[in-house]
Amino acid sequence: MMSHFSTIKIKIKNPNIDLLKNTVNRIAQETGGQIVEEIRDANYNTLIQGRDFVIGFTNDTFYRGVGIRIDENGEVRLVGDFWRVSQEGIEKFKQLLVQRYASEAMKYSLMKLGYKVQEQKVQNKIVIHAMEVM
Repeated sequence: MMSHFSTIKIKIKNPNIDLLKNTVNRIAQETGGQIVEEIRDANYNTLIQGRDFVIGFTNDTFYRGVGIRIDENGEVRLVGDFWRVSQEGIEKFKQLLVQRYASEAMKYSLMKLGYKVQEQKVQNKIVIHAMEVM
C-alpha cells in the first residue's frame, strides 16, 4: 500500500486565521475528534507536521488526521491521505466547515459593529440573532 498525499479545495478564501482555528476546534469537539500536530498516511507514518498546516485534527471520518492549509492564493484546503475516507464524509465536512466558518465570521463582524450576538441551532442550521446594544 502506498500513501497518497492530497489537497481538497474549500470554498473559503483569505480567512481570519483565529476564526478558522476556532471553527475547526469546535467541529473537532462536536465530532468526537481532537486537535493534532501530525497527519498520518495510510501506513500510519507521519505525512505532514504542524508547521505545514494551520490546524489539524482527527475524528471518525479522518481517523489518520486532516490538516487545514491556506495556499499561496489565500484559499483554504484540506491536506492529508484520503485513502479509504468516504467521499460522502469529505463532502459533509466541507459543507460543515464552510457553514460554521461563515457563521463565526458573521458573529465576529456583528460584534465588532457593537451588536450583542446569540447563536441558535435550528434543524441542523445555525441562526444568528443580533441585538443592538443601547
